[in-house]
Amino acid sequence: MTAGGTRPAVARMWAFAAGERGALMLGTSLLLLASAATLGIPWAGGRFAEAVMASAQGQAVASGPPPIGPLLGVLLAFIAVQIGAHAWGGYVVAGAVERVVSGMRIAVYERLVALPLAFHEARRHGETVALVTHDAHVVGAYAGTTLLAVIPMLVTVTGAAGLMLHIDARLSLVALAAIPLLFVALKAGRRWQRPLAVALRDEETKLAGLVTERLSVLPAIKTFGREAAEGAAFRAQATRLLALTLRRLRVDALLAPGLQLAAAVAVIAVLWLAYDGVMHGSIAPANLVAFLLYGQLMLRPVAGLSNVYGATQTAKASLARVLEVLDEPGEPLAGSVAGERPTRAADIVFERVSFSYPGRPALFDGLDARFAGGGITALVGPNGAGKSTLLRLLARLDAPQAGCIRVGDVDIASLPLDAVRGALGVVPQTVALLNASIRDNIAFGRDDADDAQIERAARLALAHDFIARLPQRYATVIGDRGVRLSGGQQQRIALARALLKDPPILVFDEATAMFDEVAEQAFFASCSGALRGRTVIVITHRPAGLAAADHVVRLG
Repeated sequence: MTAGGTRPAVARMWAFAAGERGALMLGTSLLLLASAATLGIPWAGGRFAEAVMASAQGQAVASGPPPIGPLLGVLLAFIAVQIGAHAWGGYVVAGAVERVVSGMRIAVYERLVALPLAFHEARRHGETVALVTHDAHVVGAYAGTTLLAVIPMLVTVTGAAGLMLHIDARLSLVALAAIPLLFVALKAGRRWQRPLAVALRDEETKLAGLVTERLSVLPAIKTFGREAAEGAAFRAQATRLLALTLRRLRVDALLAPGLQLAAAVAVIAVLWLAYDGVMHGSIAPANLVAFLLYGQLMLRPVAGLSNVYGATQTAKASLARVLEVLDEPGEPLAGSVAGERPTRAADIVFERVSFSYPGRPALFDGLDARFAGGGITALVGPNGAGKSTLLRLLARLDAPQAGCIRVGDVDIASLPLDAVRGALGVVPQTVALLNASIRDNIAFGRDDADDAQIERAARLALAHDFIARLPQRYATVIGDRGVRLSGGQQQRIALARALLKDPPILVFDEATAMFDEVAEQAFFASCSGALRGRTVIVITHRPAGLAAADHVVRLG
């Protein structure tokens, strides 16, 4: 995010808080009230000290001896207002911030889901996860907490500085002169911290991506005896992250004590001048008490303001990543013609289709292919010939650079995206199952499906019998990626899921690759009733799949 783009980016960040502006204004007002009450505490403390010293010396102050009881009551009132307003304001702001963060996470996630597969395939999985879990939280928390806290902190610092100047200008100038020096030192320290913060975020993302990726292939790790090697790879990544973390801690360990020492020197100089002023009668002891209390009061907001710069840089980086995703063009949902999904089996025609992946030679160059409606067509060819890519084009997961794909007489590029994909049921080689119940997995594409429809789809896929033998039947939770089911059972669930859509087009993408020849023959024989009346495409290179086909399309 460039400097020129910072202002509109911040405006867009605040747009996420539009629905919470009332709560944020209320919370900020309460925090301002807490700041005002905080400024009253040193004044009351000074007046109390004045009364105590006057009473101890048997003297009266110029306006008469103030009663101790009322002064303590005023002091208690200031403290109660400060505590109550700060707690209430903090609660209101925190709740609004969490709602803003939740809204931002939802917006980012919805955008990620809407983006084409090519976007996700070009990025590390850990980076994408971090957008929702880390970056959205950083941006939302910054907008709702850091920026809003600046106003009360400025009020506290400005008010305390003004009252200190009113009490004694010379002491105030010495004390306040240290603040710019501290800011300069902090800014220099932040220059050390900024690249470390960026590097830390990158390494944390890599670590998260490594864990997600490796745990997703845990069976392969165990089968190939890779536990030790994967442990070493994780240890190396964790060690790099640890080294950066320790470097950041060293910078913090040097920066904080240095700033504390500089502040201590300023305090000692103020105390020396204060002693001289008391001895020469230029400042009353009671005013000195109030002055020191105001000085102490400034320390926390000054430290908070010094952290705003670093938080701003971190938030800008996270905001840039979030806006990059939100600005990424999504898939074209609408079509040039209105229409619903095709409801009957029809010929699928690829006409002079050309396609290539970015940076790779052309996979198809003027391809012509026809899949007969109402029948089973086997799609065969060597590995890399483009069989799965052909189906990605049919589902509009990718778009051809030239040519068209027609279902019946309609170019699918002219149809709304949901109409195209609603007409398509896919049984993939690697079944994408959720760690949820069998009912939820079958109904994945049909939220409105009732139990009778789900059971009917399971019966068509010949899955009902094994489901009925499970202890919880359709409520059985099948684990991550369906690990509690056999490969064949997973395929049956995937087929039931596809059939529940009742699609006119059904695709088997190497769906029986894990079956032996006898099991594959039995699979197609048992599915024959469910396949009748649909346009079926079977990607296969095995005899059973070819035997079940009415036509064959060969690639390569």
